[in-house]
Amino acid sequence: MSTTEARFINPYTDFEGLLAYWDMVNIIKTKYDEGLEKGIEKGIEKIVIRCLKKGKTIAEIMDITGLTREQIEHIQRKMNKS
Repeated sequence: MSTTEARFINPYTDFEGLLAYWDMVNIIKTKYDEGLEKGIEKGIEKIVIRCLKKGKTIAEIMDITGLTREQIEHIQRKMNKS
């Protein structure tokens, strides 16, 4: 069987194949979750930058985003370097 062919996994006789299948499912789910989390972080960072540019105070941005003062100041420093 070539590597591109689909293979039926019989859970009663192919335990190793079933473990490999679930390993792949878990890897895909983990990578998806990591990508989703990274995307959300980028979105929040964009919101912080827009708020800073509009003159919002750090306290207001903390209230809007739920981020800490340190997190917002870190984004602000990155923004000022650009």
